[in-house]
Amino acid sequence: TGGGFGNTAFGSGGPAPNQGGYQPPVGRQRLDPKDFMWMQRTGETLVKEPGSVDGQQFIIDGCVDCDLWIFDHNAAITIDDCKNCRIFIGPCDSSVFIRDCYDCKCVFMCRQFRTRTCEDCDFQLYCATRPVIETSKRLRFGCIDFTYEGEEKHMAATKMSKFTNYWSNIHDFTKAPGNWSFLPPQTRAQDLVAPLPKAACLPAGGTPARAPFFLKTWGEQKPPSHEMAFVLLPPGPDQAAKAETMLAQMHAAGMTLVHTNMVKLDHDTAKQLMGEATEHEVRGSAQTLARALVKDKSIGLEWNGTGVMRVAESLLPPGELVCTSSTMCSGMFRYMGIEG
Repeated sequence: TGGGFGNTAFGSGGPAPNQGGYQPPVGRQRLDPKDFMWMQRTGETLVKEPGSVDGQQFIIDGCVDCDLWIFDHNAAITIDDCKNCRIFIGPCDSSVFIRDCYDCKCVFMCRQFRTRTCEDCDFQLYCATRPVIETSKRLRFGCIDFTYEGEEKHMAATKMSKFTNYWSNIHDFTKAPGNWSFLPPQTRAQDLVAPLPKAACLPAGGTPARAPFFLKTWGEQKPPSHEMAFVLLPPGPDQAAKAETMLAQMHAAGMTLVHTNMVKLDHDTAKQLMGEATEHEVRGSAQTLARALVKDKSIGLEWNGTGVMRVAESLLPPGELVCTSSTMCSGMFRYMGIEG
């Protein structure tokens, strides 16, 4: 099997706990690697509650007909030789690497995602970089829509933004027809990995009491309409609040969120982007906006739907921003940071 820590440091620093002579720092409990492995399990439901992994690496290997749930942030995940399993992975600070797995249903939150030699697997993803597949067949992908208590805190621990999700930008090293496709847009995570386990971080009955933390985007699928609107919100103390308000209002108006991103622009890119937007598409002072765009990360929201520009313009928050139908502007901003 492909699992094992090898020479990789276990956790955030220092030698692996199973190496001779290792002593944990004073006041820190020694970690047992067995607490961070599920190996050769069959027909079991296994759950790691928030705080039980706490940023460590985790290995899943040789599991069959299992329901595997990690409700915690983690350093890295390797999944090998699993068959007919339902697997949930909370925010992963580096990579989820799944190899030689068959007929699995997965919901992952990760910075990097990679498969090798997997078949007939479904994935709902949050992925902060471009997902990569290799020598794999009949994989299906969708955008994550799962919620559990603590996921926002765990995302903050990994310093990943919910606005940066490239789940649909699949890079296939071994391109061939039938290697991968998209899940039906109506697919829900809780149905994909059902049945949900009994866990303190899940709401009773499986129905969240609040809106999902993650943003459900349409991604690279063929959009439902030929009309689009791109809204660029510059950095500022009320940036997040403006984005959340507009998200709620646009969804209520029946518009489809296609892409989001959150990235800092350099001077040349900011100038180019501003140049693509027409004068009436820049709200407020163009000079003030241009200066703001290079100070910190901006949030871009790309929408689709009939009459979407008219709807977006009617719901714009106050202050400097860009609201444009320019595919050049949206395309320029959409893929920034996709390679990490």
